[in-house]
Amino acid sequence: MEPHVKDLYRIFFALKPPQRVARQIDHFAATLAPDAKRILLAHQHVTLAITVDRQDYPYEQIKALRRIATCIMADPFDLRLDRLSEGGRSVALRPP
Repeated sequence: MEPHVKDLYRIFFALKPPQRVARQIDHFAATLAPDAKRILLAHQHVTLAITVDRQDYPYEQIKALRRIATCIMADPFDLRLDRLSEGGRSVALRPP
């Protein structure tokens, strides 16, 4: 019998593409690998920062990160993702 492995969690900040861009990315992925499983449009994102995996996060840490997130603002900008990289379980578009 295998030992029970607890779920691990991570917290991250991410940019979500506009729906039009998410559809373009999905179309590009379908063209490259028509039989591959693709990420749902609603789950597409660009990770900006990520925490380590943990079995739990103290609620005070989560509240602090949410406060920080509400202060982050930026003018619209272009983001070019023109590199393709492959990991063990995924393929990702990356900036130059």
